[in-house]
Amino acid sequence: MLSVAIAALVVPAVLLVWLRLGTVDSVAELAPIPVPVEFLAEVLLYDDRQEVGVAVEWSEPAVVVAPQWQGTVTGVRTKSGEILVDGDVVVEVDGVARVAAVGEEALWRPIGLRDTGDDVLAVERFLGRLGYLAEPDSTYGSDTAAAVRLFAKGLGVTKPDGRFDPGWVLWIPENGFEVGVVDLDLGSPVPSQGSPLLIQKNRLSSLSINPGRSLSFDGEWILEIGGGEFSVVDGIAGESALVELSSILDPEGTLPSAFLRRGEPAEVVYVPAASVVNSVDGSQCVYLVSESGYQPTPVRIGSGSLGSVTVMEGLVGGETILANPAEIVESATCD
Repeated sequence: MLSVAIAALVVPAVLLVWLRLGTVDSVAELAPIPVPVEFLAEVLLYDDRQEVGVAVEWSEPAVVVAPQWQGTVTGVRTKSGEILVDGDVVVEVDGVARVAAVGEEALWRPIGLRDTGDDVLAVERFLGRLGYLAEPDSTYGSDTAAAVRLFAKGLGVTKPDGRFDPGWVLWIPENGFEVGVVDLDLGSPVPSQGSPLLIQKNRLSSLSINPGRSLSFDGEWILEIGGGEFSVVDGIAGESALVELSSILDPEGTLPSAFLRRGEPAEVVYVPAASVVNSVDGSQCVYLVSESGYQPTPVRIGSGSLGSVTVMEGLVGGETILANPAEIVESATCD
């Protein structure tokens, strides 16, 4: 009885092993033999658009301060976002206009006949830019006095005597001064000397791009950020781009997503991602189909999507490659 019981256990086990071995052999016999898949390399226009990291630096805003004034603010003629140039009216004090003037530093004294110096030359150049004086000469003569009288009359000064009052002008560091903050209140006493009147709008001083992968910046590229598009040449954003971006980006906020693309799309070759062989030394290649068989050809790969990659160098359109080298070439390498 014992032998019968053992047989009852062993025979089914042996039968199960035999069946499984037979099944494996059958499946192996049914598995398809890999066949070469050839692919004709196709040339397409490619702009290499990709998301990039952007880092920005903001410059310290310039501040326009109050000169030595007395009186009441009777008019505020500028606001945030405006661009000031020579001669623009900024504020009125007791009915007299005070205008913007480009200069490195503010005047410190009233100027009159026979005065000389750098401040006289600064006033003469300012009057010349506004069309009141033809030839600055650093000497406050009768021509300068006449020009000052015309200028003062235009400001609303009653009975101008030809002397230049430094309180008539607010010195700005450059033409195109973009106003960020205006600290002037209509009907209030004028701010004390040295108090901030205008604070320049924040401006970008630099913008750098991190593409996140190896990418040549040679030539013209287009940076897409904040709803705008900006030219980037050899990896550098121009001054005009920085100025415009200063109005788009928020110095206190999070930078929006940024994308970079080629200014002129390049002709590249698209191939299946599976056709690219990666060697242990980091090199990459594809296998060209020729009469003598399959030959590895070094390539430089760009970006890719949906199972395809771009070949930037090493392959031209119309060449035939092996789409499945891993299945066909034993130990496929780029050597």
